[in-house]
Amino acid sequence: MLNCKPFMVGILWGLATVLGCRAPALAAEVTSRVTATIGIDHIPLAVNDLASATETYRRLGFVIKPGRFHADGIRNNHVKFEDGAGIELITASAPTDALTAG
Repeated sequence: MLNCKPFMVGILWGLATVLGCRAPALAAEVTSRVTATIGIDHIPLAVNDLASATETYRRLGFVIKPGRFHADGIRNNHVKFEDGAGIELITASAPTDALTAG
């Protein structure tokens, strides 16, 4: 995971300088407050048979979180990892719009 604190401090330092603010004080405050992390939350994996793919991951020992209803016919389940990241097993039962047709 990439820590975005140095990036945010740089952006705010430049902004503070342009606006005539006390840049060092602002940068110090941001450095103490910013805890955001940039990274990948989940990877979508298109599958033909959602039930079969879900069962395969379950047999491999993964925890499965059921997906939610999608009006366009997309069905999904989530393979969750301990750190909150995961793999989204996703399928479309029929091409009902541009997203499900592609």
